[in-house]
Amino acid sequence: TKQSFTKQYAVNGGYWNRHSQAVRDEITPLLKTHLTDLATYFHAEARKTKRPADFNVAAGWYAEYIRSFPKAADTANMNFLLAESLFDAQNYPRAVTEYEKTAYQYPPHPKDAEAAYAALLAYNKIKETAKGDVLQQTQRQSIESALRYCKAFPQHKFVPMVLADTAERLYAQKDYLRALSTSQTLLAIPDLKDNALLRTAWTVNGHSQFELGAFAQAELAYRTLLPLYTPKDKPYRDIGERLAASIYKQGEQQRAINPTLAANTFLRVGQAVPWSSYRATAEYDAATIFIQANDYQQAGKVLENFRRAFPNHPSLNDGVSEKLALIYSKTGQEIKAAGEMERLARGKKDSNYQRQMLWQAAALYREHKHETDAIRIYHEYVKRFPHPLTESVEARNYLAEFYRKTNKPREWGIWLNEIVKADRQGGKQRTDRTRYLAANATLLLAIPYYTQYKQATLGTPLKKTLARKKALMETTLKAYQRALEYRVAEVTTASTYHIADVYSNFASSLMSSKRPANLKPDEQEQYNLLLEEQAYPFEEKAISIHTSNVQNTRRGIYDEWVEKSLTALRKLFPIRYAKTEKAEGFTDALY
Repeated sequence: TKQSFTKQYAVNGGYWNRHSQAVRDEITPLLKTHLTDLATYFHAEARKTKRPADFNVAAGWYAEYIRSFPKAADTANMNFLLAESLFDAQNYPRAVTEYEKTAYQYPPHPKDAEAAYAALLAYNKIKETAKGDVLQQTQRQSIESALRYCKAFPQHKFVPMVLADTAERLYAQKDYLRALSTSQTLLAIPDLKDNALLRTAWTVNGHSQFELGAFAQAELAYRTLLPLYTPKDKPYRDIGERLAASIYKQGEQQRAINPTLAANTFLRVGQAVPWSSYRATAEYDAATIFIQANDYQQAGKVLENFRRAFPNHPSLNDGVSEKLALIYSKTGQEIKAAGEMERLARGKKDSNYQRQMLWQAAALYREHKHETDAIRIYHEYVKRFPHPLTESVEARNYLAEFYRKTNKPREWGIWLNEIVKADRQGGKQRTDRTRYLAANATLLLAIPYYTQYKQATLGTPLKKTLARKKALMETTLKAYQRALEYRVAEVTTASTYHIADVYSNFASSLMSSKRPANLKPDEQEQYNLLLEEQAYPFEEKAISIHTSNVQNTRRGIYDEWVEKSLTALRKLFPIRYAKTEKAEGFTDALY
């Protein structure tokens, strides 16, 4: 009967809309009573059966009451009961909505804080089955709801626990600023005695400060946190390590501004946490700073303490060698320093560090005329470290120069080719310097071809010796053309001169070639005319190319090869020397 009554006289139903406000006011008390009775009845029945469907029925009646009387004095309570019904019906998303509505959308009432906290429990239920993006979104929403709860109801009994949980979750999500703020809110609660909550608060506080780079504040947090544990507790050593790290990081920050302060801060690591894994690195760094400040006495003390404290430390050998190398360098014992660097280059550090040590060792050997050791190191360097390209090519260049100076042409040629090959395969690592060395190496590699070509004479039968001379000419020209491709000024002028000289030599070789012995005078005259016709284009080409080389002076380039071209032009048909347009055309052809 009550269900029929509420249906017939429902707010905004047919009867309600047809009658006056006076009539509505008359039926309102009965309607409220019956809706309340129905919701209460079905809620009680659902608690007996425990069936979600029965809780949904009760939720429907609560929702009808709220829809009908949204501003009634007991609507907030009815909204709370609606949320409870939905929670029991396992409809957690709707329960969250109704709990939060109950907590925050009504004037203060007895159930507001309880509803706000219940919303967090509903979020937890959602997270039990949520996955992927839904889970991530629920995590974010539950954090915001928790922070809202703590801010709105700071005196509620569950606030400390929620603050601790939220701070941990914010830290886990790398939201360090809010994690720090939340931990500080928790620590600001008067008379907070719970040891577990204090541990959580100081842990999140210290970790967040550390991640934010506030290492001095992190140190204070960890110093407060460490006594909350005993040495037997599992977190004790981790917190100690964190404390040591926060001190060490301060030293790193101070290093650029006040090195001496940084060194003393590094030494505080061992004073605060003697067993910390940071201690060895910190004291090693302190020694480095003292060496950089030329305070070798203090550096020595630190290193001696280091040896006593860490006799078998994995970085001991490399560390000591590194410091000894520096000390030897500073005290005039460079060859010993180079030896230490060699050991470091074969140590346990990363390959880039090893490369640098090997390069420095070679430089010291070179500087102090230990050529044999330098050559040995450069051979090893090229084999182990083809990159960076610049240093690798420089090493090849030194080897090539060494074999040139020691009159070993075979080895010289091998390393010249290595320079060209390394630069050609260098890709984006190629530089002006590597191109220069490769260009120069290409120019030097052309010398044997040039020499062989120049030595080739034209004899009889001319056809056979001419074919060989031409083949050698083509090979030589290609060699110098390869050098031209690098566009290196001094290599360009040298290559241009040699190309012109190749053509000039071919013309002069034709003219000076041995004539057949059985020619009659008129046949010999005809033969000479034919040779002149053959030689003339090569002379013209030589003049053009020499002229183009001389034209480099317009670009501010004047070197020995330009001078040699100028000298050659004085001998080769000087009347044609002024034809710059032809020279310029050939320059365009070259490039």
